[in-house]
Amino acid sequence: MPKPNKIPSNIGDYIHYAPDTGDLTWLVDRGGTTKAGTQAGCTFPRGYIRVNFNNKSYSAHRIAFFLHTGIQPVLDIDHIDGNPANNRANNLREASRSCNLANKPCQKRTASGVKGAYYDKSRNLWLSAITVNGKQRNLGRFSTPEQANAAYMAAAMAHFGDF
Repeated sequence: MPKPNKIPSNIGDYIHYAPDTGDLTWLVDRGGTTKAGTQAGCTFPRGYIRVNFNNKSYSAHRIAFFLHTGIQPVLDIDHIDGNPANNRANNLREASRSCNLANKPCQKRTASGVKGAYYDKSRNLWLSAITVNGKQRNLGRFSTPEQANAAYMAAAMAHFGDF
């Protein structure tokens, strides 16, 4: 994954951030249909908002974090509620890649319907595993997906805390 662009220090002269709503709006006319007061950025298929500024593309959540805190984000910016379009200040936090990935919701196509539980056909048991710092750790095999999920949740709390 490419390293994200550093947020320009003067971006606040062109974009306003509303921390309560998460909205980014242009402060100046940018030509064409981009007028002062209009929404900055557009939504991409996975739900993230991208903003073009000075011929570069920036993630709206990284801009929002920078404009709200004044801190150049070095790590990932995590959406606490998992909604990539919710850029409210109270929903954004800086996080390591591992912690950010730990906050992902359960995959929709999983057989168990719960996070951290995978069916092992060869043994007719539910496998639980967790990935920490890019390394997968086996947590054991269980009779039910709920037991596998409980093992995952305990390991996730130990490794990632609130994430």
